Amino acid sequence: MKKLLVTSIVTLFFAHSILAQSEAPLPSPKYYLGLGTGLNSAGLLGIKSAFRLHELILIDAFAGLGTWGWKYGAGFVFNAKNKKSFCPAISLTHATGVNNISYTSKDDNDNSGDEVRMI
Repeated sequence: MKKLLVTSIVTLFFAHSILAQSEAPLPSPKYYLGLGTGLNSAGLLGIKSAFRLHELILIDAFAGLGTWGWKYGAGFVFNAKNKKSFCPAISLTHATGVNNISYTSKDDNDNSGDEVRMI
């Protein structure tokens, strides 16, 4: 009885046509705009935009505040078919840096350290 029930369920599952796979996908947007957070890309907090050059290629631009000052950059995203696909990217990014950092470092023997100043 169990075999008959399992066989019936499996047969019904595979025999049922799934309409979601036969419908045409929605067209990809031409322009994207959003917030960026994290350590990479737009920094800790920034803005990102992308423009679709081709069905599979996006040009990407971003700016924000990162761990080393203001950060901005641009690049290309390839194979951008949809949000679930693997999309390799290449970007050029510049950080303005942080001025006047001063800290004291100590060695492992708890000796007093020297002050280091980065200008």
